[in-house]
Amino acid sequence: MEFLKGELKFKLVLWLIVCLSTYCAPQFKTKAREFGLGQIYWSCLRNDLQNRAVIEKEYPPPSRLLWRLKTGAAVITTPLQRGNTLILVGGDKKLYFLDAQTGLKKTHLSLSALVVTTPCLAGDILYFGTGKNGKKVYAFNYVTGKMVWEKKLGEISNSPITVGGKLLVATAEGSLYCLDRLTGRELWSFKTGEPIISTPAVIGDQVYFGSLDGHLYSVSMVDGSQHWKFRAKGGVSGSPVLDSQRVYFGLQKGKFYCLSLEGEEIWQFQAKGAIYGSACVDSENVYFGSNDGFLYCLHKDKGELVWKYQTNSLIHSSPIAVGKWICFGSFDKRFYALDKDTGALVFSHITEGIISASPSFGEGQYYIGGEDKYLYCFR
Repeated sequence: MEFLKGELKFKLVLWLIVCLSTYCAPQFKTKAREFGLGQIYWSCLRNDLQNRAVIEKEYPPPSRLLWRLKTGAAVITTPLQRGNTLILVGGDKKLYFLDAQTGLKKTHLSLSALVVTTPCLAGDILYFGTGKNGKKVYAFNYVTGKMVWEKKLGEISNSPITVGGKLLVATAEGSLYCLDRLTGRELWSFKTGEPIISTPAVIGDQVYFGSLDGHLYSVSMVDGSQHWKFRAKGGVSGSPVLDSQRVYFGLQKGKFYCLSLEGEEIWQFQAKGAIYGSACVDSENVYFGSNDGFLYCLHKDKGELVWKYQTNSLIHSSPIAVGKWICFGSFDKRFYALDKDTGALVFSHITEGIISASPSFGEGQYYIGGEDKYLYCFR
């Protein structure tokens, strides 16, 4: 009898522990109708597989601050938007889900490790990776609130992208991985000599990406075999951007290159400061920022300077093109919108901290994070 009483007590204590653990665990409850399961307006860091970061439809330029949201740490990633929901990874180990119109928080997910790169979204699945304290990539169904899979790869150092049924993600150990995006199974990997910060660009069956080992690579989407590599004589931290015939990218040493899709140099341009961000490209020009404080516009066929706009500090933010406007942030704490034909200032807003993050856009609204811990929305 005493034994049965002891066993009963043990079961009761075990039940209480399980209940307490469940109660204390991060709760994530969603209702599909609240999450705007409609059009994906901004799906990844540069929004398309060519990293063009261009919205061709005409919209008014930003003219006023609509709202701002205070997070628990600097915002260095780019928010994604699907329907009326913004998805933001904060520097406070939280994944935020916000109402795009008001900035009000719908819910959040507490993460076990820091995520310092922008996630990507494919349907209901959000893909993101953790840094040196986690070293995993995750597939998370944000509608059901369930983790689909997780895989330990290394310190995730770039923003992942999805290509059909595949996920491309890279590590600070210098490897680019191609995974089955539904299961996490490794399909192939490619090793470089230094960390890969660059987010790949894809056209056809070719994947283009840079490494801090000073090379731009082209590998096969099918099996990861190398097509070619171009020695750039400087670390490539920005993401390459493609059009139908060329690939464009900058170096930490300040040089900006245009190559053919077969890796042959077409032209180069020397800025007076390092280039850490990515470019955006439209039908005529290519735009990028530099540590010399200038936002450059070059003719994409000839590499000739069309115009340049000077800010008051470094530009690490990668510009986006929305209709007639070029938008980006600067270390001078300002968010800028320029006329992309002339480089004339259309709008600027001063924040409380430097801006290193890259902007995004959705449904007539412009978003950018700052190191003052705020996410800003302009309309």
